[in-house]
Amino acid sequence: MASSVEDNIGKVPESTVVLEKMEALEKLMQAVSVETKDIKNHYEQALEKVSERINKENQRKFDQLSDRLQSIEAAIGKISKSIEDAQKSNDVSEKEPIEEPTVSTNVSLT
Repeated sequence: MASSVEDNIGKVPESTVVLEKMEALEKLMQAVSVETKDIKNHYEQALEKVSERINKENQRKFDQLSDRLQSIEAAIGKISKSIEDAQKSNDVSEKEPIEEPTVSTNVSLT
């Protein structure tokens, strides 16, 4: 029995080693959890910035298209008015009788 006691002197019991390893593992898991949260926050911030840039670019393009559409609508309005004016002018000229000059044929030769 003395030999087993002598063998255990200076050795750390297995339960202590297991406990230390579990504590180290727990600390590592906490560090990984913190790092994961940091990465997630960084990813969310980057995603938000990209989303803002895309939204701004889309708004800029929308504004450009809106301006072009308004310009086209104005041009169409002018063309339509010109066509209407031309049609009214044709209608008026068709309704007015054309006066032909008359020549008198009653000439007396005396």
